[in-house]
Amino acid sequence: MLQLAKQRAAAALREEAAAPVNPVLVSEAGLPSPEVAVALVDTLARELWA
Repeated sequence: MLQLAKQRAAAALREEAAAPVNPVLVSEAGLPSPEVAVALVDTLARELWA
């Protein structure tokens, strides 16, 4: 049950990370691009939540 909750949370976070970001936020505020954000979430899911 806990594992399923972790998987669902990681999937929801991945979906949010994949959403388009205003380019100004990327260039001026330093937010990662969606591609980089998804890679970060995937790494977290694999390394911390697996």
